[in-house]
Amino acid sequence: MQLLPKPERRRVLKKSQSLRWIVAGFVFTVMEQVAGAVGYELIPGPKWQTSLILGVIFAGAFVARLLAAKED
Repeated sequence: MQLLPKPERRRVLKKSQSLRWIVAGFVFTVMEQVAGAVGYELIPGPKWQTSLILGVIFAGAFVARLLAAKED
């Protein structure tokens, strides 16, 4: 099996939408784990605001995983 030439690999990576969703899913998953571990202790503000921030992080991770799976 031969690899594509280097310029061709770069072109494919630039246009690869699923790779972007996989990276976004990874970032959101890391944020999800950190937020779940520190949760209410380190995020300032009222409880509803903290819950909203955590909910957005969890939703972002979920959506990024779904879109990455759909693109493959």
